[in-house]
Amino acid sequence: MFKIRNIILIHGSESFLIEKHSKDIIDKLVDKSFYDFNVSKFEFEDLETEKLYNSLQTLPLMSDNKVVIIENMPLDKGAISKYKTVFEELANIINNVPPSTYLIINSSTEKLFNGKFLKKFKEVGDIKVVNKLNRPELMKYISNYLGIKQADNIKLINYIADNSGYLIAELKMTLLDLNNELDKIKNLDLNASDKDIIDTLTKISGYNIFNLTDSILEKSLKKSLLIYNTLMDDNDDAFRIFYMILRTIRNILIIKECRRRGMNNIQITKKYGISNFELKKIERYTNSWTYKDLKEAINSSYDLEVGLKSRPIKPRAQVENYILNLCT
Repeated sequence: MFKIRNIILIHGSESFLIEKHSKDIIDKLVDKSFYDFNVSKFEFEDLETEKLYNSLQTLPLMSDNKVVIIENMPLDKGAISKYKTVFEELANIINNVPPSTYLIINSSTEKLFNGKFLKKFKEVGDIKVVNKLNRPELMKYISNYLGIKQADNIKLINYIADNSGYLIAELKMTLLDLNNELDKIKNLDLNASDKDIIDTLTKISGYNIFNLTDSILEKSLKKSLLIYNTLMDDNDDAFRIFYMILRTIRNILIIKECRRRGMNNIQITKKYGISNFELKKIERYTNSWTYKDLKEAINSSYDLEVGLKSRPIKPRAQVENYILNLCT
């Protein structure tokens, strides 16, 4: 039995999941044959509270329920103040929603302002938070999206989770970005060997960056610069490339230090979220990177991050010089 209160706020950083949750609720409440009659959408920016109220009060047609959606409602402190009158009217409206009508509010605000409107909302409605997936959630998502069993394809799923960039906060990658890459993977022969799959993945646009990080691990300057400039010629983003390289440097240091302390694979993967697959790949190069190398690499990374945000020099040239310093 599907049970929710008839006023629902779905908010967070993942717009794709917010939309999916909204659709799932609608599908359970309204027959698809009568969507046009029983589903109404309002953009918050153009919201007229009188029209919203009238829509909420109108009875469903040939259905037990109807759904009214308010899209893109900002719920931070600044927005609540800016649209004070609107939120005061909404506070009254949500107190009088008929039982046959479901009001869904979608918001990309991650941290809600705990003012009068939110306090009133909590009295009458449910709140669903939809933020960025953590690693286990991401692996499950990849498995479901590709239609493969996680247990049977753990290396592939780990590889995608590690190398998609989704888990790197600085890249601000969303599930919509990830879906574009997963759509390419859907065309692969997922019954092929792990090596063949990963070799193919590295040839797909968007994954060549991991050829670059591999070549930097090897300290192969010529190869690294060739791949980097190919990526930039293909309109890749210098900031994205930098953060992926920085992630690799961070993981070399973590693995090297963990081994010095006698930690095993399970302890490392559990504490630092580095997959067993990536751990084994990076560990082959840890002896090539001394602590002095890593200290200089981290200092260089810090200088570059400051430079990317402050210097007038083009990011492409700054990152290229950064790669040169890492490999020499």
